[in-house]
Amino acid sequence: MELKLETGRGQLVALREQLERIFRTVHPIDKNFDTYGHDIRNLLILAATEVEAHWKGILKANGAGGASTNEYVKLLPAMKLDEYAVRLPFYPWLAPIKPFQGWSNAAPTKSLTWYDAYNAVKHDREALFEQGTLYRAIEAVCACAVIMFAQFGRSGFHDSRQLMTFFHLTEVPKWDVTEVYVLSGKASRPYKAVQYPF
Repeated sequence: MELKLETGRGQLVALREQLERIFRTVHPIDKNFDTYGHDIRNLLILAATEVEAHWKGILKANGAGGASTNEYVKLLPAMKLDEYAVRLPFYPWLAPIKPFQGWSNAAPTKSLTWYDAYNAVKHDREALFEQGTLYRAIEAVCACAVIMFAQFGRSGFHDSRQLMTFFHLTEVPKWDVTEVYVLSGKASRPYKAVQYPF
């Protein structure tokens, strides 16, 4: 798990750096959200494939499949992904972003707008290039931050000022005590993992 955590953290730092480079050229304000270009498209693709890698890893770790959004969307209720909101404090005029809001079983790809845009520009850049917008790239990077936090909690960001200062979670799910691992009196005793029944 340590390798997965460090690899994911390193990738999220790289995505954050790419997003900031783009922000130095295209200022992240409402009237620029529909801007698109090669660097923006590439960031969208990298961020979305990173989120996909996490989805697949989580499902695999729980003995489930993980080959399409029809399976990925099963993570929505299990991880309460639509209850997370991310604010970018260096850009205080941006409203908090809820990258998984509206994701549904009925249309698991189309209802996740940044993921739908990623599929469009990945499969048909010539005809659908303009769908890879700045705002979709921002959402995809924030989705990566959410999925890291949803998997690893605060340890997903600890010791990483590059992440703690750039991403602030303004909304997180409320978990019942029966849904979380609780440290017992013997801190040295390891946890026993419990698979989620997908």
